[in-house]
Amino acid sequence: MALTAADFQAGAKVVEQSTVTAGGKQVYLRRFGTGARISGLPLLTVVDELLVFSDAGASAHEFVTAQTQLATKSGRSSFAKEFARDFVAGSKGKLKVTKTVVGAATALDSGSLWLPVTLTTDQGTLPIAIDVVQVDRVVSLLFLSGMWGQKLARSDAVRAAASMEARLRTAFTVASSQAPTVSGQAQQGQTLTVDEGSWSGAPSGFSYSWARCDATGGTCTPVGTATDKTYTLTAADSGFTIRVTVTGSNAVSSQQAVSSPTAAVP
Repeated sequence: MALTAADFQAGAKVVEQSTVTAGGKQVYLRRFGTGARISGLPLLTVVDELLVFSDAGASAHEFVTAQTQLATKSGRSSFAKEFARDFVAGSKGKLKVTKTVVGAATALDSGSLWLPVTLTTDQGTLPIAIDVVQVDRVVSLLFLSGMWGQKLARSDAVRAAASMEARLRTAFTVASSQAPTVSGQAQQGQTLTVDEGSWSGAPSGFSYSWARCDATGGTCTPVGTATDKTYTLTAADSGFTIRVTVTGSNAVSSQQAVSSPTAAVP
């Protein structure tokens, strides 16, 4: 899910990466050193920090918290000091920051924010752009550090955030890789249970729709009240085969997968 050298012009190299599990989330960090370029602009460093939560609600809360913090001048200042200085220092030795100028936060789209920052240091003036991107269960903190004395354009932040969001959306695009299966005896009074099969894209939930079908498993009619993981066969199912449609979904996408039909119910 993290940015790769392919997201930049030639010269970008990963110089550090790590994974930490703590506090109910996983944190993935990847740093690109000098040589990364966006639209021809050389960057001192690019840091992509992914906070991966167990559910979409937790990441949405984190993103809204960032939105709230960046909505005020004091919040933006605190945010910049908390993140920008540490990450720049990590890429260029110990900097002595004498002044931090923080611009206004701008929504790049519904799922990302951009915050321009300028640091005055003992080594010169350093431009920073911080992007915050949220997709499903992931919040990405993306830091772009321009070269000394240069100015980072908003278009550079937009392009980097778009690349990050595209990678996250691809990672969370739901797809069925192995069809669901139904277990249990196809007899009146018996309970059938569906196994969802295998999925990619990290679906956060599943829904079910059971149906009565002809002997070949075709011409199916949904059983309106049967939307659970299990289904108990009744007299109305006599003469029909039974199959179930499973829908896997998350905040990005959804997909349906259909089981093979059972034997005909006597």
